[in-house]
Amino acid sequence: MIFRFDAGRLSLDLLMTRGARGTNTPRELLVEPADLDRWIAKASIERSDFRCTAADLARIRELREAIDHTVRKTVHGEQPERFATDRLARVSAGPSPTPPTFTLVDGRARATGERVCNGSELETLLARDAINLLASSSLERVGVCAGENCCALFLNTGRERVWCSSELCGNRARVAAHRSRSQT
Repeated sequence: MIFRFDAGRLSLDLLMTRGARGTNTPRELLVEPADLDRWIAKASIERSDFRCTAADLARIRELREAIDHTVRKTVHGEQPERFATDRLARVSAGPSPTPPTFTLVDGRARATGERVCNGSELETLLARDAINLLASSSLERVGVCAGENCCALFLNTGRERVWCSSELCGNRARVAAHRSRSQT
């Protein structure tokens, strides 16, 4: 299973775990708890030695949909549904991950990020990232992919970006444009 981490924010990367949102057949990439464990590892989230449970997976998937709804509505200038904003607020008030630390090793600082010790702390970390995005000026730079059958959200951090991924949606668009020109 391939997870993507090119959305520009951890909470937006989480949204990529439900693929093909713009179609009638979205793909769920977090099917079982082990998939969430793999996503956490690929996302470079520091954690203690815990494994996700089916309950953790269900809560993360519910949170993912609340984040998607809230960010998408807000980006389009619409009011998100209360169920989604209430869920974000409730989860963000949950147990805090272990705060980041740093140590000096041979005169050099070595930092660790926040560390999650269970599924609830993971939820809190993701909800807080989404709320920080929603409350920041970065929200103005959140884009919706222009790719056919793709409506992924991403943070436009550089030049004007129109696709969630230049390698995927961008390449598909370039190939389609080339075929169109070749047929005329």
